[in-house]
Amino acid sequence: MFSRKFQILSIAISATLLTACSSSAIKNFDPQVATPVSWQEPAGNTVNQNSITTSLLDEINDPQLRQLVEETLTANSNLQKTAINLQIQRLQQRQTDAGRLPTADIELGKSRMTQGGSAPINNEYKLGVNLSWEADVWGRLANASFAANAQTRAMELDYQAARDSLAAQVIKAWIDITLRQQMIETEQSRIHSLLATEEIIKNRYLTGNGKLNDMEAARASSAQASAKLSAMQQEQRDAYRNLAVLRGNLKTDTLPKPAVKLDIPAPPVWIPADVIANRPDLKSAYEKVRAANAEHAVAEKNLLPAFKLSSTISQSRPHLDDLLSGAVVWNLLGNLTAPLFDGGHLKAAERLQTCRPSKATLPTRMLFSQP
Repeated sequence: MFSRKFQILSIAISATLLTACSSSAIKNFDPQVATPVSWQEPAGNTVNQNSITTSLLDEINDPQLRQLVEETLTANSNLQKTAINLQIQRLQQRQTDAGRLPTADIELGKSRMTQGGSAPINNEYKLGVNLSWEADVWGRLANASFAANAQTRAMELDYQAARDSLAAQVIKAWIDITLRQQMIETEQSRIHSLLATEEIIKNRYLTGNGKLNDMEAARASSAQASAKLSAMQQEQRDAYRNLAVLRGNLKTDTLPKPAVKLDIPAPPVWIPADVIANRPDLKSAYEKVRAANAEHAVAEKNLLPAFKLSSTISQSRPHLDDLLSGAVVWNLLGNLTAPLFDGGHLKAAERLQTCRPSKATLPTRMLFSQP
């Protein structure tokens, strides 16, 4: 009688908690950012769905730059670290997803028993299979899986954003090096002309047809141009060194020299909403908010009872050869466990997760507000 009352009471409590937990659904994220009333773009413009790196390289279309970007993306240490973190997150996601599936263990053992005295020693071999599965009644495991998948998507987008950022730095550095090289060549031609002019003025002064002030002015112009050229050459060496650091190699002699002048077209004009939709950092921030909401739901449902089913199928025989013959013994057990007292650990964890969605939302709003 007491057992039946306990079963009825457990079912009633579970039904009440199941109704209550329906309010812990994952919240939708609304950035609440003001958008322009209207926007005009030229006809025929469509957003390039390729990565930013591919789009930039296609726009500039410089074989040297493309090879330099590819080598940098392969050799950069920070990008390799991000790739390893992404691989770790994918493995952690696989672990989380596996929690929703049943588990099976096989057990093989041997025991020796005797009644004491001169009683013979009896051997017993046991072969068993243990099965276990948690029924996801409240959706806690589904929320955990959703959070892990959202975190993985966020890290994939972070990796793409890191690649795009690194490629953009390389492209910017290469454009800077190429343009400065053109300026250096122009300044060298100018110095050559100034030196030739200085020589003419000097010869005229030595023959008595020129003035000393003219010769001094020509020398000053040549000296100023030479000093300017030296400064630009030092800036060029610094730019090559910074580019080598991005590649993860401090040797600048392996870097190519600009072979052709870059033809950089004007960027296309797109609707802001399309630009935002193509930014991996914004999409990553959105996925992090969704993951934070799902983790909050998991923390809430950790306060609810857990339903687990376990089963064991086994055989015991005195001889090892007889284990797979004859009848087997099996049992099926259902467990209902609920937290009773843990010093407020689960409740504190739930309150902690309550703060995380708001924390993840704030930087996302800042990103959406940036131009």
